[in-house]
Amino acid sequence: MASLIGTAPNQVPTNGDLGTMAFQDNKSVVIEGGQATFTGDVQLATKTPSSASDTGTAGTIAWDADYIYICTATDTWKRVAISTW
Repeated sequence: MASLIGTAPNQVPTNGDLGTMAFQDNKSVVIEGGQATFTGDVQLATKTPSSASDTGTAGTIAWDADYIYICTATDTWKRVAISTW
């Protein structure tokens, strides 16, 4: 695990390795080597683009009830339809 600075509960690592963060109900997030692994449900707020050229950063993912959107280059969005099954 990374060295920590600060005083609990406000400690932060001195490098990019955040280690394991545990939450109630046996859920956790492990962030190591630039990769995050989630255990349990993940809920994230999202703002969907209003057009294919809306402001965005490559790698950003957003969704709504009908589409999943992926920003593939600066201010360039692509989308795919989703449905129930």
